[in-house]
Amino acid sequence: MGDVSDSEPHPGTINAKSDEREASDARALAYLPGYSRETSLRRDEAGRWFHEGERVRHRGVARAFDRWLSRAPDGRFCLKNSVNWAYVQVEGPAYFVRAVALAGSALVLTLSDDSVEPLIPETLRHNQASRYFCLVKGGLDAAFDRHASFALSDFLLLEGETIWLALGDTRYPVAAYANAGSAGQTSER
Repeated sequence: MGDVSDSEPHPGTINAKSDEREASDARALAYLPGYSRETSLRRDEAGRWFHEGERVRHRGVARAFDRWLSRAPDGRFCLKNSVNWAYVQVEGPAYFVRAVALAGSALVLTLSDDSVEPLIPETLRHNQASRYFCLVKGGLDAAFDRHASFALSDFLLLEGETIWLALGDTRYPVAAYANAGSAGQTSER
């Protein structure tokens, strides 16, 4: 019972093969003139996608790009699906909070990539324009869109000049965001 058969992958084998494949892909692309993982795709601070300066107007394509947003092996933003990946430029926050829901005594966020995760109350902050931000996915910025901000407002209290997030009997101070203009998550291509 505890033995692993030769036909089953050993722990870490899949990741090692994936890393080897990515390194091999990068070497192969370096030798192919005209081929690159660089693109002209860009997402602005408002979450709108652009290709060669033109706005991507097809909602399905823009939503797919939101779902595919990831980090490349070198830490830059990329679009990554089951087939391939390519670099993109991201201005502003890495993700957007699209919906907020109460689950027990916690708030659950639906993000622009359609993933769902609990709000970490201590990471909630606001800027001078009353825009809200939090950290998601291990420390990346997410900005609340209008719909999510409206839903969040049901849980916010203003006492004096302090905004509080109230969840049940617990209150969390909402810190002022140091960079009032944007979320500060920019990745150059």
